[in-house]
Amino acid sequence: MPPLVPGEPNWALAGELLLAVSGIWPSEPLTPRQAAEAMALPKAWAEEIRKLLSGAQKTQPPSSPQVRFLATWKKLNADDGADELVVLVEDKKIADAYKAARDRVIDYLTGPLRPVMVEDLQQRRLLEPSVGQQLLANEVVATANDPGRVVYSLRAGLVAADSLELVRAAYPEIDLLIRRTIGIELQAQRTRRAGYRVPWSAELVLRGYLGEPTGVARPGSSGEAGTPDADQAAQAMPDVPSIDIRRDRRDAETRVEKVADLSP
Repeated sequence: MPPLVPGEPNWALAGELLLAVSGIWPSEPLTPRQAAEAMALPKAWAEEIRKLLSGAQKTQPPSSPQVRFLATWKKLNADDGADELVVLVEDKKIADAYKAARDRVIDYLTGPLRPVMVEDLQQRRLLEPSVGQQLLANEVVATANDPGRVVYSLRAGLVAADSLELVRAAYPEIDLLIRRTIGIELQAQRTRRAGYRVPWSAELVLRGYLGEPTGVARPGSSGEAGTPDADQAAQAMPDVPSIDIRRDRRDAETRVEKVADLSP
């Protein structure tokens, strides 16, 4: 996608949000329901970050279902694009952004899911993964299908470095959205409560997400009120264009219309 022009809707973010609800391998074309879910994600993530900064009780970390490693590797390399998935998406820019995001995520996964290959006298064989490689695959595939996992992991008090790397590389607009949301919610807490300080448990995971050191507090850290870093992070949120997806005509037909179609 081209660089975002000031004042232009963030098409790339719309595509990433849509991918975040559909997953990278949906079985059917995208639906209006998925469009609505995509548009609701920024608000849901902001609420989780608000709870984190207010000192709400930690939650359980999201689970990482085990993936079929070699089958997933073959699927990554057999994928032939997503044109059929966006046939009902009305805006071509959003459709293109969705496909670009999906290609980027799939390309990223070919790194951590690359199996060890050996050649014997007859053929090249793919070896089953080690325990560590299997665990890594479980985590990154789960995050590839749902990058919002990193927000819920913040509430749980731990974000896997491999998940962060994937979101930063493959979902750059969602990563920027989360960073801005952290800044905005931090400023909101300071506005509501004089002398507000970030709870230490939240401080640790937020510093990890923002790439700040986790040792002694320093000027510019998330724990210091009114710092340039926090002010910069609290810039205006990006304008996400409306994600409109047509309903299949057959789904919109009424019983009467179907009967009328069968009349002589």
